[in-house]
Amino acid sequence: MTTPAPNPIALDLSREERWVAHHAVLARVEEILDTNDDPSDARELLRKLEDGDADYDAAELRLLESCLETYLRDAPGRDRTPGENALDSVETALA
Repeated sequence: MTTPAPNPIALDLSREERWVAHHAVLARVEEILDTNDDPSDARELLRKLEDGDADYDAAELRLLESCLETYLRDAPGRDRTPGENALDSVETALA
């Protein structure tokens, strides 16, 4: 059972948007591991995306925003629209 996020922020992503978000966060985890740093925050976010958890805290959403922005710079065409939609949802949730 997950611990509820303090002041949880709901994020409703489609399956395709969640997949692109997952891919973006997984890429960040791999980048962090390559530098021998601790990817705990990114791994927790990855777990939440895998579990379909809709409640995030602001720090998790900022991390997801950063991951998506980085990923979308070189994302394949098929991932652009769902990735941009996911990023818009994150930015709206943070506003």
